[in-house]
Amino acid sequence: MRLLIMEGDGQIRRLLEQLLAQKGHEVESEADGLRGWDLFHFNPGRFDSLLVNAKMPRLTGIELLRRVREKDSDLPAAVSCNYGRLERVLPALELNLRAVLPLPFQLNQLDEVLKQLTPKSPKNWKEELVLLMKTTLECWKQEGMDTASLMQHSRIWDMKSKSAKRRYYNPELYCSADTLPRHIRWEKVVASAEFVIRNCETSLNSLELAILARQFRLNHTPPPVKSPQPSGWVSSPPETSHA
Repeated sequence: MRLLIMEGDGQIRRLLEQLLAQKGHEVESEADGLRGWDLFHFNPGRFDSLLVNAKMPRLTGIELLRRVREKDSDLPAAVSCNYGRLERVLPALELNLRAVLPLPFQLNQLDEVLKQLTPKSPKNWKEELVLLMKTTLECWKQEGMDTASLMQHSRIWDMKSKSAKRRYYNPELYCSADTLPRHIRWEKVVASAEFVIRNCETSLNSLELAILARQFRLNHTPPPVKSPQPSGWVSSPPETSHA
């Protein structure tokens, strides 16, 4: 993989270059945002992915990524950021972000970012839904909450009528492909993720959840709505836009 790294801290930049080269990747790097933009702008198709620091000299990583998206909306990109300044990553969530690398990072965290930047075959939408629900509950529990409190506070899983089948309204059923109910309420999984994102402190986990939720929305399109529904969702499973 041909990576462009933009990192203002020389020690971190050299460490990334060394580690990525050892893993067999071709790496170019810049310490300045404007120079990094020029390198990308004047070399179309040269890079397979980007890793940019949210805070860069002269041109921030977020602004640089915004310019990149005007030329290439799908190029895999990740943002690095200090643990104490993760709120700087928030604007990048609307720029088709694939991953966040916290600084300082551990080797397994770098491996996970590389995994997200590597082109791969689309997942089955049910697999993505299970991952989204599991990550949602994990993020919520890290806030000291449990599944029951999510159901109580969000009201997303309330049954609309006495005739509704309770087994379809248990979020924990959506944590495994083996326990998915026959009538999948996928819209409730997405709404739960968005509720947790709104009500949790900004953290690495909440950012990862936001990326998953946005990718699910981008990758899957609901079928046409035959009749208006109060929530704005449809209860049928989504169709993949790239199937």
